[in-house]
Amino acid sequence: MEADTIRSDTGRLRKLLATGEELQILGDVERVLMPLLPLHEVDSADQGSTLSMLPDVLSAKGLPRDAVEIVVKAFLDQQPLLERLHDRRRNSANR
Repeated sequence: MEADTIRSDTGRLRKLLATGEELQILGDVERVLMPLLPLHEVDSADQGSTLSMLPDVLSAKGLPRDAVEIVVKAFLDQQPLLERLHDRRRNSANR
């Protein structure tokens, strides 16, 4: 099976892979995620403060600060990231 070949090939990186056939019940998901467990719930306040550092970090690497801010805001609002970036580009072109 091709999935087994992909799963066992660790030549470049470790992969986490499960097919629909392998995920029939909730316990199957836990079994597949076992290498990552225990998963701890992330405090959204910590997530927000970590994400708030991205504009500074990435703009120092040459990315447009406003684009990074748009992506972070879209992520936090659970909006489509690329659509928000395209909106920014369209708005810039219309000015």
